[in-house]
Amino acid sequence: MQPDISKIRLNANEQDIKDFLNQCIFLPRLNTLYWSNITKQTPNLKIGYPGQHLASLITGMEGERTGARGNDLSDGTEIKSCSRVDQLDKCRSCGDSVLRIETICPNCRGNRIERKKDSKWLFSVKNEQELNLLTVQTNRIMFILFDYPNFNDNDFNTIQINVYEVWNNSARNQNFRRIMTNYYNTTYLYHISLNPNKTPAPYNMWPDSFAFHQCNPIHTFRCVISDANINPQINILH
Repeated sequence: MQPDISKIRLNANEQDIKDFLNQCIFLPRLNTLYWSNITKQTPNLKIGYPGQHLASLITGMEGERTGARGNDLSDGTEIKSCSRVDQLDKCRSCGDSVLRIETICPNCRGNRIERKKDSKWLFSVKNEQELNLLTVQTNRIMFILFDYPNFNDNDFNTIQINVYEVWNNSARNQNFRRIMTNYYNTTYLYHISLNPNKTPAPYNMWPDSFAFHQCNPIHTFRCVISDANINPQINILH
């Protein structure tokens, strides 16, 4: 579980991380929230590439200019990002969609809103080579999660970011390899045997699932953003 220190090229500090989060995620989000009130389009901004920037600043490791292909970090780390912020919700009364920023259903004016938090990390493994790449050749998988610490209180003005790591060569995290191997052998191959022309769904790794906690991930970073919808204040806690 020891990072390759020869790959650490960035001398980033907490202020750099705060500046990035403000400039590239939370200030643009304020603009999107404003326009969402006008256009009624979702303000949900995809977090995949910003998550890679954040991972570089946290680890001190550069990317390899690969985008969606190749290594996410220079040491071969795989980065998975998941955001439950600004998910599209649903009215329990009429079934229409409701934006996270809306407190009543725009269709029936009801307030029985089902708030969603079902975003997850996805792992696509289509053959033995991809399984080996994910569970053997890749030393570290980094999980990034944006969500609400006070979700059950309907507090959507406070956001948190948590980052976890799983190391394939560590006994502590050995269940990750077992889970992914089991998915490939018992789920993916089974569905392929039923219909070779249909690609099975990827493996869903839910942040609050027993499977994720079985992986015994290492919690490496946490920050809380208060007043996120009006005047974001970033507090790095871990």
